[in-house]
Amino acid sequence: MKRMSAMAHFRRLCCLGLDPQAVMPSLLATAHELLPLETNGFFWADETGHLAGFTPEYVIPEVVTTLTENFAGVVERALPFDFETTMRRGREVGNLLPIFTRDFYRGDIYHLIYRPYTLHHVIDGIVRDTASGKGLGALILGRSARQPEFSAAEKDTLRQMLPYVAHAMQPRDTCSADGATTEFADSGDSGLVILNTHAEVAFISARAREIFYLSAQPGASANGGRRTKAVHVPPPVLNVFANLVRISQGRDAAPPVAHCESLLGRFVFRAHWLDPVSDCANGLVGVTVQQQEPLVLVMMRNMHAAGLSDKQKELCLLLQQNHSFTTIAARLHISLATAKDYADRVYRKLDVHTREEALRKLSRS
Repeated sequence: MKRMSAMAHFRRLCCLGLDPQAVMPSLLATAHELLPLETNGFFWADETGHLAGFTPEYVIPEVVTTLTENFAGVVERALPFDFETTMRRGREVGNLLPIFTRDFYRGDIYHLIYRPYTLHHVIDGIVRDTASGKGLGALILGRSARQPEFSAAEKDTLRQMLPYVAHAMQPRDTCSADGATTEFADSGDSGLVILNTHAEVAFISARAREIFYLSAQPGASANGGRRTKAVHVPPPVLNVFANLVRISQGRDAAPPVAHCESLLGRFVFRAHWLDPVSDCANGLVGVTVQQQEPLVLVMMRNMHAAGLSDKQKELCLLLQQNHSFTTIAARLHISLATAKDYADRVYRKLDVHTREEALRKLSRS
């Protein structure tokens, strides 16, 4: 029953009509409910079938740089076929399985790519457009050495996931009828970077470093700037730093907050003096960096965790869009009394009493 619920949740995420790269992190996370996994990732293909980017569950910058910038010269040599050939005529599931030999675990590719992510067993599924058969990318599921190899039944589970991932990768204008603007919510994921008076990094938390990397990627594109171990300060951070300094000098400036949107989400940067009484010539500036995500993904995750039924989830999403119960009843093809009864059941499950309280709780990361 739990696996059936997880698969239903996975399918619903694939049918939200969000930008593919915005929903992909949630799909990778939800895969853990379907199979016991260590970590997962997705390789994107461009229109010609060549590698366009990589989305991991979490970023190890040096590894992602190797994957995206040195894929053809280093990584691809260890594969049975090059990426383009795999997109065109690779097996639906299991193209990577032949490479996992004793020699592979001793080689450079394993130590550069797989070992940092604690991966020992990996299985891939090729996501294809259902109409044309064109390869859209590869879904990668991974396990550690402590976990068993993938069974035949688990490979079948991956096969069941692939057509829904393909549906999630359709352009927004073919999935969204109303063309609504995506709303974002705090993900609860944040970090801190401390800058000196020259806007140089004096300290950066591990999560801030990762968010810096993500915010610099236009949809996790392989064409992003070259990364090094030195921390590259994104332009929005430099802007909020400069605005904070101007304000401290009594000059005109915008508030020291900036937003940066990409297909991977929305990123918010806020600057403040660590010591409010120090002068701006000698003080340190703290910049909080926060990643936001589409509000509908936050709500879907919370509704799934709360055990809401399909109709109750639909009702909540319509409530979030400010529809009246009369409109909701018509949209769900139920009576007005039934719509209100669904809402009362949702309130009880969430331990709240009003629409506003329910939406606040479901929007909380």
